[in-house]
Amino acid sequence: MAGSADTAAVLSNVSLFKNADDKAKIDILKQMRRTKFASGEVVVQHMDADDDVYFVLSGSLIATIISPEGREVAFDVMTSGDYFGEIAAIDGGSRSASVSALTQAEVGMLSGSSFRSVIAGNPEVNGALIVDLIGRIRRLTERNYENIALRIKHRVQLELLRLGRRENVLHAGGVITPIPTHAQIAARIGANREAVTREISSLSKKGFIKAGRQSLTFIDPDGLVEEAGADIDWEPAEAN
Repeated sequence: MAGSADTAAVLSNVSLFKNADDKAKIDILKQMRRTKFASGEVVVQHMDADDDVYFVLSGSLIATIISPEGREVAFDVMTSGDYFGEIAAIDGGSRSASVSALTQAEVGMLSGSSFRSVIAGNPEVNGALIVDLIGRIRRLTERNYENIALRIKHRVQLELLRLGRRENVLHAGGVITPIPTHAQIAARIGANREAVTREISSLSKKGFIKAGRQSLTFIDPDGLVEEAGADIDWEPAEAN
């Protein structure tokens, strides 16, 4: 049986369960299977018919679709506390994207039937799911606007800011590691790898960032926000 300490460590960081009581969390853990994936390993495949829901316990993963012409389109990078697979569990359809591990990762899995039971039996979890889904719709709307209306260099800048904010490192000296590859960033913003590489190099020369082989350090995040012309309250994080 999972104890309360294990419950807090495993589920308290997951937005879906943060308002659930300890008894509910323990019940959920009893139904959860935990699996580790190596970097590059596929967790779910686009169009598969299974309906498990996955909760990221450690590491990072990326959701993508490969077009018939072989072009990779990336949708999201998921880190500890995120979850995916809920769409297939709710509507019974096939997987909307493939998900693979960017780093070594551990995930917890609930069957679709267990997930639906958790949602039906826990109003706090049900409410959190609605809030999360609305947030995803807002982000998709923003991304659609950016891809249509903004130049590639501004899309790169906004994506770096978004990654920094997500990792809570959007402050001078904050480091994103591992940073998605230039090809993965390009796939997320509807660009090509060469354009992303040029813009990251330009931002490094201007002193806004420092790009490493597998990391990116924010040197002047306020300047990067101004350079991007971000009409968003980014609220740079405080340095620890």
